[in-house]
Amino acid sequence: MQDMLQGDVEAHSDTLVREEVATIFRRCRLSDVLYRCQGATTPATDRPGAPALSSYPGCSQSQLAQGMAAFYGMLFSAQGIPWVMCEQIADLDLRSIIKGSCIKLLGAAYQAIYDGVSNPHGGYPDAPKFLLHTPDQIASILELEAV
Repeated sequence: MQDMLQGDVEAHSDTLVREEVATIFRRCRLSDVLYRCQGATTPATDRPGAPALSSYPGCSQSQLAQGMAAFYGMLFSAQGIPWVMCEQIADLDLRSIIKGSCIKLLGAAYQAIYDGVSNPHGGYPDAPKFLLHTPDQIASILELEAV
């Protein structure tokens, strides 16, 4: 019985983590870019003959620049990232574990966007103007969120 409950908690935790991170990217209007950068199996910029990432709906340079500004604004705000679902978890140990998983997934998602956008085939000649932080810098900042 305990194993079954543990399995349910883990399954629900994984779903909550994915949804929490997806919500953050939706708020910043970066969901389309993230979807294209993660791709089903291969990121859009790595498939031979694939159109540039910037040519897909929701992935234009101006949309991406606005989305990145919103993401950085959220990350660097005095309130930090709004972990809406995580903050509703009553058990502090479980909340901490789930928030740590959210931070890891958020960092991995940023890495995917960074890699896709900075890829020469991404179609973003001005990427350095709106990709202001490396994935390592974002990971360091996110580590502060975990505290």
